[in-house]
Amino acid sequence: MHSIINKKYKWIVVIATVIVGIYIVSPSENIKSTSKPAITSKHVSEITTEQSHQTIATSWKWQITPSHDVQPNPISTSFTEESVYKALQHVRLDTQGNLIIDHQTLEALNSTLDDSRLNLDDESIDLLTEIITKSLPGDTGEEVATIVESYYQYLSAEKTFNSMYANELNQLAGDNIEQYQEYYQELAMLRNLYLGDEVSEKLFSTTNNNVNYMLKMMSITQSSEYTQSEKRALSDELNYIRENKNINIENWEERYQNFLREKNNILNAAIDDEQKYIQITDLMNQHFSNEELQSITHLSLNEL
Repeated sequence: MHSIINKKYKWIVVIATVIVGIYIVSPSENIKSTSKPAITSKHVSEITTEQSHQTIATSWKWQITPSHDVQPNPISTSFTEESVYKALQHVRLDTQGNLIIDHQTLEALNSTLDDSRLNLDDESIDLLTEIITKSLPGDTGEEVATIVESYYQYLSAEKTFNSMYANELNQLAGDNIEQYQEYYQELAMLRNLYLGDEVSEKLFSTTNNNVNYMLKMMSITQSSEYTQSEKRALSDELNYIRENKNINIENWEERYQNFLREKNNILNAAIDDEQKYIQITDLMNQHFSNEELQSITHLSLNEL
């Protein structure tokens, strides 16, 4: 197979010339226009009171109707305020109302835009960004709308990229690590081109960690330098690193270490195991929200 990296400049030129006319497949079934009743202010209150931190849901300003009605083509689906809210509601904001760009944001973008069954045109994207900026007034709405539009353009480019390199992808040998690395490096460059280095790095941090994990595991498995016990030890270490890198909790490392120090004090205290368990469980709730604890159940924080 010809090196994908060597084709980088050819690819960028081609994608720059064709991207304007390329359309992708779009909104997921979660955002389809339906005949169901719209979410009322009562429903919004019920939803937002359950939030333990600021999200798009807590900042959403409901409108009566969009300012104009875009008629989609027969195989497209029109966005509605309710559908966009459902797709984006769990995306987090910091205390200043700035978007927290992470894997949860990536999942929301895919829920909004990435559906292979439907075509999405520029007019629909205009409607989508208008809904966002009206429902999230100020800098927050502008930031979200900008990222949504950039991600739409990236998905279009990614589709063309994979189509152009379909043969190379099909020929990738299952155990050829170098070929996978070359392909993924090229894809990362494409993301940076459309989203910018900083946004791309934050959006795909978990994805990148998973890919690196897979490649390193393949390398360990194929290596003849290690014994089976050494391979198991290296694999266990990689699994630990992966679990911690993929934890999507703000200030995780600092908060986790503080929790462990206090937990260790409880474990060393002269009390029975039942009291230790109760105190550690209470300690967990002091350091982490219920939503955060649900995302890290695999760590068994209350284990004695």
